[in-house]
Amino acid sequence: MRFFILSDLHLSKPFNGSVANNILKRLCREIRKDVELGATILFIFLGDIAFRGTVISFEYAKDCLDFIYSELNEYDVKFEFVPGNHDLATVSLTLFDEFVKTYGKDHSFQDKSTYSNEYAGMNFIFTDSNLTRDHSAPGKLDIESINREIKTDRKNLLFCHHALSHSHGDTHDTIEDSATVINRLNEIGINFFFHGHVHQADVTVPEKGMVEI
Repeated sequence: MRFFILSDLHLSKPFNGSVANNILKRLCREIRKDVELGATILFIFLGDIAFRGTVISFEYAKDCLDFIYSELNEYDVKFEFVPGNHDLATVSLTLFDEFVKTYGKDHSFQDKSTYSNEYAGMNFIFTDSNLTRDHSAPGKLDIESINREIKTDRKNLLFCHHALSHSHGDTHDTIEDSATVINRLNEIGINFFFHGHVHQADVTVPEKGMVEI
């Protein structure tokens, strides 16, 4: 199984949709070159599919995901999602949840911040980092809900929108009290932490402990 990260599409108008589809077309072309037919391909969206929670954003997103299905129709394509701060619509994730259940797991982030699925013998944990419901606030995690999804006999990969240490200097780039959160995530057994939000592709590999991507 292969998985690919997509994040921060910020779909807000036809131009954005066209640009996204051009990017996805190139990505799908490379996947077809590198992955044997019939394989499982997992796309993980790390938030900000929408732009400021608009309804039309999710309509453009449906076009993008249907495009992926069409381009990779000879593969077992799966989608997973976590919400970003721009996926909040009037301080709610209801629109986001309605979109997600069409393509991914029928899970309500509005009601429950975290769930997990197992892929290729690893535990993939998906969590909402928008618990303040304020799109301009720092991220916030429910550590205990994440801890409940930990599998001690598996590698545990955590996916959310906000970063831990990768930042452009804006307080809303990262999760609040990130040093404490990093220590706690290490304690409960998170091996890899994937995020979007900052529109860059940095990797932090400590001498020991959790890798941030």
